Amino acid sequence: MAQHLIIIRGNSGSGKTTVAEALRNALKTIYGKGSTLLVSQDIIRIEILDVNDTPGNESIALIQNACEYGLQNGKNVILEGILDRRKYGEMLTALIENWGDGVHSYYYSVPLEITLKRHDMRPKKDIFTKEEMCSWYNADNQLNLPNERIFDEHISADEAVAQILSDCKEGNY
Repeated sequence: MAQHLIIIRGNSGSGKTTVAEALRNALKTIYGKGSTLLVSQDIIRIEILDVNDTPGNESIALIQNACEYGLQNGKNVILEGILDRRKYGEMLTALIENWGDGVHSYYYSVPLEITLKRHDMRPKKDIFTKEEMCSWYNADNQLNLPNERIFDEHISADEAVAQILSDCKEGNY
């Protein structure tokens, strides 16, 4: 089995978590139960550690360790989150270098107005406010990798999953 590190980044409300969860289910169908580790920035930072998203926060090391666990144990890893390059860029660069082949990076470039509309449709929309989303919004947070694929607001979750699966199958990096 080819081992993949799939990084899905973007602003809050861009669609990355929906795609990551659907992708995990698709990979489970292809490779079997237990084959794929879904590492969510929000789960680690908010639910497990309960720390603020500041430079050097301890979730960065735990995210890296979780992804490296997947590499060492032959799992596909889906890493999803805002993962601001100013805070997480060094860790992401190290992961990509350590992983070698099989790294796929995706960035959701979605306008603020669309992310705010999508936020209104979330079951957990009351966890944070639109004002907070506006304060977090970063219009340009790409990693600027030569192979980073950009998704916009027009791509559906199904289309994004299909594109990622195609990239993994064809070895497009």
